[in-house]
Amino acid sequence: MPNCCVFGCNNNLKNSNVTLHNFPREEKEPRRYKAWKNRINRENFKPNHNHVVCSEHFEDEDFVGRYKKDLMPQHKVVRRLSKTAIPSLHLTGNKDAEKAAKRLSTYIRKKIRRKRNKRWNRFTY
Repeated sequence: MPNCCVFGCNNNLKNSNVTLHNFPREEKEPRRYKAWKNRINRENFKPNHNHVVCSEHFEDEDFVGRYKKDLMPQHKVVRRLSKTAIPSLHLTGNKDAEKAAKRLSTYIRKKIRRKRNKRWNRFTY
């Protein structure tokens, strides 16, 4: 199940009020691809067409055609992005924060490994 690729955002298809939008393909829309990549601002991030960004990172003006909601209110709203839409809201893609989170997770993994090894050493003969 795809998750939003913006650092710190965990939205996915299970969130009923969020829609996911594919990253533009570099070959087809190089300028739009570059703009999206720069706005996401993640270190060593090489997005492809499988990466998605959730609707929480776009302005209301970035969406076109909400006809389904008007015609069938009980159905989920299908929100389509305009061709000029670029993610602009809630972008926490701070490279320092991403590095810190990675360091912290590495530290926690090592700490857990040490505890596990200590427990294991008690039971070995």
